[in-house]
Amino acid sequence: MPSAPAISQRDFVGLLANAAGTTSKVTPMPSCVLKVLGVVVPVLREMREVEYQFAKPFVVDASETEETFELKPTELDTVAAETVAWWRARTA
Repeated sequence: MPSAPAISQRDFVGLLANAAGTTSKVTPMPSCVLKVLGVVVPVLREMREVEYQFAKPFVVDASETEETFELKPTELDTVAAETVAWWRARTA
């Protein structure tokens, strides 16, 4: 699968906010807060199990697939704009 350059979740949320014509602020939730709130909020309990995925950047290399199948990833700005347009149409 072709993939655009890896960016942080914070940067991607910023792209979505920009496409929506607004601003964003993303702050991490401390592990201890996840642990305490996870007692009563199941989704936060599950977040603790995958917390390691947010500790270090992921390395994604799709160059072989892109070359073999002559595929190119969609630009992230386009992805953000199309996602916002889809969401607005869905909620209208």
